[in-house]
Amino acid sequence: MKSVCVYLFPLLVLTCYSQERSNVGEYNILDYGAKKDSSFLSSEAINQAITDCSANGGGRVVIPAGKYKSGTILMKDYVELYFEPGSYLYASIDPKDICRQPQPEYRSEKE
Repeated sequence: MKSVCVYLFPLLVLTCYSQERSNVGEYNILDYGAKKDSSFLSSEAINQAITDCSANGGGRVVIPAGKYKSGTILMKDYVELYFEPGSYLYASIDPKDICRQPQPEYRSEKE
């Protein structure tokens, strides 16, 4: 009986976890204004989908099949970035599309 419990308990835990995670939402970047065009900048749409996903408790941001161009993408907690087969995300080469992250201030000990 003890050996049966040893095998059933992990199965029960996995089942509960999978049930909890199955209710997470999916956020399609096309619903946020992204376009399947590698000349159109989709950064704002992708970042808005990530923000909404995180604000609603997490989930999956779906990038459907197609070619997209993006600048900086800021990931947040509990968000999975899911690429469907045939989806390509190209980095923008324009420096204006890439926002600089704040750098920590370092001081030397000589001052």
